[in-house]
Amino acid sequence: MHLDQSENSTMAFLPLLRYGLIPDFLLIFKKISPTEPMQDNPTQVPLWRQLQGAASLLMAVRDGQSMTAALEDVDAQLRPGVQALGFHVLRWLGRAEALRQQLAKRPPPPEADALLCVALGLMAPTFGTGVSSLPPEGANFPRGGPSENSMPLYTNYTLVDQAVEAAKRSEATQHQASFINGCLRRFYVSGTRW
Repeated sequence: MHLDQSENSTMAFLPLLRYGLIPDFLLIFKKISPTEPMQDNPTQVPLWRQLQGAASLLMAVRDGQSMTAALEDVDAQLRPGVQALGFHVLRWLGRAEALRQQLAKRPPPPEADALLCVALGLMAPTFGTGVSSLPPEGANFPRGGPSENSMPLYTNYTLVDQAVEAAKRSEATQHQASFINGCLRRFYVSGTRW
């Protein structure tokens, strides 16, 4: 059987997709080719920029603004990813805020708090450490609790790295980068006890 280049490039990434190493929503926007570096592609948006956008959405929602209205202020190139991350984080915001309260005795500045809660909201659904795993056998989650559809899109160490990068690249959070790093690593290392 002969495979053309587009079929071959997509098939090369199926094992990575199956194990959660490539978020499936990225495959919708652009076919991924193993010969094309991601950093040279202008349509690929770094995760740290999307995390910054999701944090700004969270701050707007906390200020009483509708997320739909806040999305209008997001750059069009970032909007799909920021929207997906924003909805996921809002779904897990209660748990993320509770985790942040346990990880930090004093609340950080609002910008750093929003970024930290975004990262924790994306990490929180993990039922183990490292990469995504299914809920424990026999777990009973009524009304929209965790499912395969609510599994994290990224590994924890990727989220830690990119959240710290997002903090370093913003004037409002650059002085809180080490604090965010410490909180996320503490949660990541001892994740099964939370």
